[in-house]
Amino acid sequence: MEHREHESRIFGKPVGRLVRYERPPFTNYWLVSLRTMGAAPKFDLVETLVTYFYTGKAVDKPVHRVERAGAKMADACAEIARQSFTFDRFHADKRIPKALADELKADWTRQLLNGGHQASFVAFVGDTPAGYVSLLDNAIELIAVAPEFQGIGVGSSLTAAAILAGAKRVGTQKNNAPSRACYERLGFEKRGEVNTYHWINNGNISGAGALKAA
Repeated sequence: MEHREHESRIFGKPVGRLVRYERPPFTNYWLVSLRTMGAAPKFDLVETLVTYFYTGKAVDKPVHRVERAGAKMADACAEIARQSFTFDRFHADKRIPKALADELKADWTRQLLNGGHQASFVAFVGDTPAGYVSLLDNAIELIAVAPEFQGIGVGSSLTAAAILAGAKRVGTQKNNAPSRACYERLGFEKRGEVNTYHWINNGNISGAGALKAA
């Protein structure tokens, strides 16, 4: 069992991840995740993750103004993250309070822009930050567009900037049709799928504090 410190801190209860299937229960954890192409008895399926690899197709420069971003943009990007994610496994699992799922994405965004990234970029509509993308190990780690700016090509501009900065891989949910269409249009090719499962402990947790209120 791999202990997930970041998720445990945000959720206020211990979170773990299995690298291979083990049968529940796990008395020392509140949430345990597993990614596998097979079944996972006693776990709940929360997402199917699709992995894409970049084919080398030439991309045009971003349509929207895109600038490299760092610590000075961390709070603005964290706020975009707080509003924008809906398809990821934490938001898909309705047993997890939405406010905590939002905070998890916002906090991870802050960490990336405060030095944990390979590179990050912010797209602007006028003078307003409209979305951001962060790269890690030549992959798109996080990408988000503020709800009021979705559907006008901001995601495509960010993806193009990421490609130009060396992005070779990205993952998204199978049911996230807008993201999949964007990646495929810009030259990413699907290479595989894997299911993400969650198990949540509804009983007593050894040594764990109370879950934060939403």
